[in-house]
Amino acid sequence: MSILQVSNYFSPADNSDWKFWKRSNSTTFASITVLQEQIVFSLLQKIILSEGGEIYEIWREPPVELYLKVYLFNVTNRDAFLEGREKLRVEEVGPYVYR
Repeated sequence: MSILQVSNYFSPADNSDWKFWKRSNSTTFASITVLQEQIVFSLLQKIILSEGGEIYEIWREPPVELYLKVYLFNVTNRDAFLEGREKLRVEEVGPYVYR
């Protein structure tokens, strides 16, 4: 079956049916586009961090206690390690806890 035969196979002889499907598909496309814009607008309203917004209140007063623990390490034998004489030795400093 050639490309011309395939296109004729899917195109009805009576143009009224074809016009209906064409109009129906364009209406569906327009509806999906409008719905997509509404979803994006709603998401942007929720994720923007501005005073009075939904996310701002959660950020200002989190519903759970948050702690950040930071561990730092000091290298104690830098010169010897860089010269290849010793293995790297580190000394733990911390943890520093932030709330």
